[in-house]
Amino acid sequence: MPGIKLSFSLLITTCVFTLLCGLSLSASAGETLRILAWPGYADADLVEKFEQRRNVDVEVSYVSTDDELWERINANKGADFDLFAVNTAELQRYIDQGLSIPLDVEKLPNLGNQLLTLLSNLFSDLNLTDMETCYKVFMVEVLERITLKSNRFGFEPEFTAKASRLGVRIYEVPISYHGRTYAEGKKIGWKDGVSAIWSILRFNLWDR
Repeated sequence: MPGIKLSFSLLITTCVFTLLCGLSLSASAGETLRILAWPGYADADLVEKFEQRRNVDVEVSYVSTDDELWERINANKGADFDLFAVNTAELQRYIDQGLSIPLDVEKLPNLGNQLLTLLSNLFSDLNLTDMETCYKVFMVEVLERITLKSNRFGFEPEFTAKASRLGVRIYEVPISYHGRTYAEGKKIGWKDGVSAIWSILRFNLWDR
């Protein structure tokens, strides 16, 4: 199905840019993140939004074959690029040469939320930094134009999708909170993340 194929393609792109979010946490303003990727992996519009959000420059170079990728990464022992997208069938030789190391996802703050927010932004054409925040204030006349169906964490992506289609102006303001740990009773888990992904696809593609 075209919609499903598009969704998987966008999800792959989202993963790439979530990794970039982690890299940019230590980047100074004006620093350049250098990417080596395949055509279609770094859409120009997404790169521009990422640059604006993270206040860094992104320089994307493209390759068309596995051999070209290998040559360009090996040219300077990988020092020419901060991130590259390799064919998984070719990954082991990069690891053997010390050109690729495991990503410590624990150093990416709020990884799951970043993934969900970026995926939601791709479909809604918004530029939110935290789609899943539970704090939302809206005018009554806006809510009256929306029919909500979700009663759990699906509310966030559903409301975001439907509000974006109304063309209303959405503003984000800083908030602070002290989240609970699982030992303190936090209930959300990986199943809720899967449900949120489904809600993003559902309310942006089908249940409009």
